[in-house]
Amino acid sequence: MPRPKRHSDEEIILAARAALLHSGAATSLQQIAGRLGLSHAAILQRFGSKRRLVIEALRPRNGFRW
Repeated sequence: MPRPKRHSDEEIILAARAALLHSGAATSLQQIAGRLGLSHAAILQRFGSKRRLVIEALRPRNGFRW
């Protein structure tokens, strides 16, 4: 049986957004994971790549439409 998730995908995305705003594109998965107390492997398992996580972090939230 899989271990329960400590952090939701949304929490990870918000942490990634904060890290990207603070450090820019040079932000590593280790920095994002460190904000949450996770390993970078746990983030990769959820999102597949740093690129996908960054895209999710930069996507508008709360029903915002262009």
